[in-house]
Amino acid sequence: MSRFLTPSKVALLCLISIYTEGVIPNSSAVHVLSFLVASLSPLDADPSSSKNWKAQYSASITDLEGALSTHSSSIPGRTIWDLFLKKVWSIDSCDALEVFFSNVLDLLVKSREEQIRDRDNGLATELGCMRLSRCSPLGAFVRRAQLEFTRLQFHDSVKLWKGFVKYRLPTYHAWARRNPFGEQAMVDMNLLELGLDTGSQLAQVAYGNIEDDLEEDNYVSTKDYALLNLAILQADFGCYGEAISAMQEAVSIARESHDMNCLNFCMSWLYHFGKAFPEQMKDVQNTGMLGNEKEGLAFLKAKAKETEMWSLLKYLLSQLQAIQLPDNDITALLGFLHVEHLIRQGNCIRALEIVERIAQTIHRDNFDIHCQVKLLCLKAYILEKTSQPQRGFSLAMRAANIAYRSRLLPGLWEAICALSGVLLSLREFEAVVAMVESIIPQILESSDCALAARAYSLLVDANMGIAGKARSQGSGQNVEYMNRALEYLDCAYDQYEKVGDIKGQCEMVAKKATVMHLTGDLVLANDYAAKYLDLQRLGSTER
Repeated sequence: MSRFLTPSKVALLCLISIYTEGVIPNSSAVHVLSFLVASLSPLDADPSSSKNWKAQYSASITDLEGALSTHSSSIPGRTIWDLFLKKVWSIDSCDALEVFFSNVLDLLVKSREEQIRDRDNGLATELGCMRLSRCSPLGAFVRRAQLEFTRLQFHDSVKLWKGFVKYRLPTYHAWARRNPFGEQAMVDMNLLELGLDTGSQLAQVAYGNIEDDLEEDNYVSTKDYALLNLAILQADFGCYGEAISAMQEAVSIARESHDMNCLNFCMSWLYHFGKAFPEQMKDVQNTGMLGNEKEGLAFLKAKAKETEMWSLLKYLLSQLQAIQLPDNDITALLGFLHVEHLIRQGNCIRALEIVERIAQTIHRDNFDIHCQVKLLCLKAYILEKTSQPQRGFSLAMRAANIAYRSRLLPGLWEAICALSGVLLSLREFEAVVAMVESIIPQILESSDCALAARAYSLLVDANMGIAGKARSQGSGQNVEYMNRALEYLDCAYDQYEKVGDIKGQCEMVAKKATVMHLTGDLVLANDYAAKYLDLQRLGSTER
């Protein structure tokens, strides 16, 4: 789910673009602006009504037609709705969507710095063009939309494009009838240029049965998850009935939009609220929305394990260990966190002892596959840290085999990283690059920053190894691989920074200083060496 952008917001951007073109007469401008402001900043969304909430936060294509089709534009014979259709259908491919967002800032008045730069360069000020103030409600929306689009990962931008295609598809015949002389691509201009229709194999792979599945999906961004905050705020002020109503609606919307993180949080909140105020939860329990208590707790435990939504402060460890935990899953998880804590402290011998102890305490009858893969990966990682990586080869292979057969994907990525560490010690640099680069997108999707940092670190070492081989063979490709290593160093540092791993950050900065020294940039090498010392002092202060 996008943090901010949805197909309806792209449509609103198209309408704003039409407004700035000056083709909306004064008699209709107030109506269009009112519709835009009401769609972007709804003030009367009723949390007790799912239908009203969706209408307020996601303008459907039908809403846009009703608002625009009855108003004439400044172009004879064309309504504002006709111009809107022409604009949305001009975005005829995913690449065109990229171009649209790259040019969307042209709708805004230039900043003072840009105006000064244009004046110094002898560029004339644009006249006769309507531009939005950067601080106006519409200008702020345009700036936010462009920023959020640049933040999207590639697969998220493709998902936004597919959603936009489906969002506007009901208007295809109306647009084609009003524009009979242009090239008419129902889904993607690239398919039209290739002579393919939506039933072709390529279209099926890219878009699926988009014509046969016209049911309106709920494209809701995380910015619109206001109900969750409302429920928490109402509970803080003692309005328990209203809080439960808002949270129930948040649960429904999270289920419809497949937002598992939000759904897990809402369900957890309701579970704990029911324990604290059982009288307030009687009506909810009678509806069956949450199932019985056993089912709700099992759901929360399963989702927490899948998404690894656990945190441990890497001074609470001793307090948690003193508690006698009856739950085997939580006991094992606490043990894993303790092992990772010891590894980061450099106490690998003690970490290996705890891994062996956890393996002995888990009975084979109820041996969890996730725990088994995790134990094997941790043991292989400890052997790598103690300069015995080749001893972990069979462990990493076994972990990867179990995870693959069980379709335990997060465990498979971790096992592949453990196996890559072994291959790195055997100087199989090309194999490490091929393996780790193939799973980096999946690791980033899982939001496991620690594993992502380790994967990037492996790519750094592997690329430096290939660069060393190329240099010894007299090949000029060593510079290319060193540049790749520098890029991955920055990525690894960012991931270590997200989890607050000072030791990992120090390691990446030290490697970067070494690379700069090898490339002959002694000034940057000294700068990174100084940064390394600063990080070390910061780490010693935090300990």
